[in-house]
Amino acid sequence: GSIKSITSPTPTTSVRDSVQKIMKELEIKSFKLDNFARVTKEIFGFPSFFNTPLFQRVTSKWATHKKKKGSPLKKPGEKITLECLKWYWTQEMEPYDATERFFRLLKQP
Repeated sequence: GSIKSITSPTPTTSVRDSVQKIMKELEIKSFKLDNFARVTKEIFGFPSFFNTPLFQRVTSKWATHKKKKGSPLKKPGEKITLECLKWYWTQEMEPYDATERFFRLLKQP
């Protein structure tokens, strides 16, 4: 598909609610790379082949954010919590249109 086909959750459903629904259906408390594909497609609106780069981008940005706040991480890059995903969405995706979101994902950190 084209970049124009990238969408985000409907205005009536918050990102948090959408993520919590996926977590409940998968019976998980955090995402690992192997169960993140639904978030990549349903929440971020990216094709599934962006699953790994998106997961890496989210965990990298979150680790940098936590380090700046002085919080130690147990094992950076292995899981994404609801808090992490909400922070990333708010900082890196929500303020931008679909095209800008796509380029923000692809650019070097």
